[in-house]
Amino acid sequence: MNRKVWLGIAVSAALLWLSLRNVDLGQALAYMRTINPVYLIPSFILIAAEILIRSAKWLVLLLPLKRCSYAKLSSATLIGIMANNVLPARAGEFVRAYAGARLAGIPYTTSLATVVIDRVLDGLTISAIFVLTIIFQPLPELVNRAGYVAAAIYTVTLVFLVGLIVATERTLALAAWFLRPVPERWSGMTMRALTSFVEGLAVFRSAPLLIAAIAI
Repeated sequence: MNRKVWLGIAVSAALLWLSLRNVDLGQALAYMRTINPVYLIPSFILIAAEILIRSAKWLVLLLPLKRCSYAKLSSATLIGIMANNVLPARAGEFVRAYAGARLAGIPYTTSLATVVIDRVLDGLTISAIFVLTIIFQPLPELVNRAGYVAAAIYTVTLVFLVGLIVATERTLALAAWFLRPVPERWSGMTMRALTSFVEGLAVFRSAPLLIAAIAI
């Protein structure tokens, strides 16, 4: 086997160890024996549908740059989901972007930009469902506030991303203004990361595509 295969095995073993290191295997096996396997079928179907839909959305977002392989994007999505199960703070999305860039042969900044747009739009969709839910079924005040805060964050993030796409220089200048109180080392690092990220957002500078992405 070549070096890449051994590296893949090593990474898989490390991730498996991270997933199981704090698990009581005896207790887990006991719980598994109580599961009715019939209920696993719809769960597996929904998981498969999620992967297929997310990969299809990713394919659409990348169309102006390149017609990527749906199978390769699906593989990258699976890798990202696996990483999300063991990494904190949804860091698996960065792994998904890296895997997509390698498998589809596209720049990492572009792959990351499409993943960020995809996740922000998903967050807005969930926030909209939440708002509709509390209209018809009131929830505890703490839950309401958390939902509204999340919706506000996703909305501001989307506005910022659109600003980076349609008014790049002004938006970067605004970001630099907000970062003025931050130490120069960190603000400079943030601005360099934003500038690099803007290169990936260039794929969205087609207005029809931007509208389609938001609609999805």
